[in-house]
Amino acid sequence: MKTPLPPVLRAASYRRAVACAWLTLCERQHRYPHLTLDALESAIATELEGFYLRQHGEEKG
Repeated sequence: MKTPLPPVLRAASYRRAVACAWLTLCERQHRYPHLTLDALESAIATELEGFYLRQHGEEKG
């Protein structure tokens, strides 16, 4: 039986998948040529952290 990924690792892989898809779309549309995968992942992580902090406050966010 497979053991599930820890939540932190699972979230990181989802972030990577979303960032890869977004970057692929940007490349096809010739938009944001300066954008890198690392920068995009970092922006996604920062935005998600901010979202949860705004929604639930510092204690639960």
